[in-house]
Amino acid sequence: MAPGMATSNPVPNSMPGPINQPMNQGGGLGNLLQNMIFNRMYQNNPKFRQFADSMQGKTPEQAFQEHGLDYSQFQNISPAQIKNMLGF
Repeated sequence: MAPGMATSNPVPNSMPGPINQPMNQGGGLGNLLQNMIFNRMYQNNPKFRQFADSMQGKTPEQAFQEHGLDYSQFQNISPAQIKNMLGF
């Protein structure tokens, strides 16, 4: 690189990963799909982006409490239950 040139971002237009999620969960394809969905929503939905940004740095318990919800009621929901709740 020539002197005075700024270093380039290795991942242009990258978005933050899922909020409050440990980075090395393993997860494989499921984790990849989760990140792709998050990034698509973050890029295309200003309300989601604002919500996601407002949740950064908070524990799940804090985030749920701010919205009047009890985290313990949601932490063990299975993917099948989530699909049913969302109508998939």
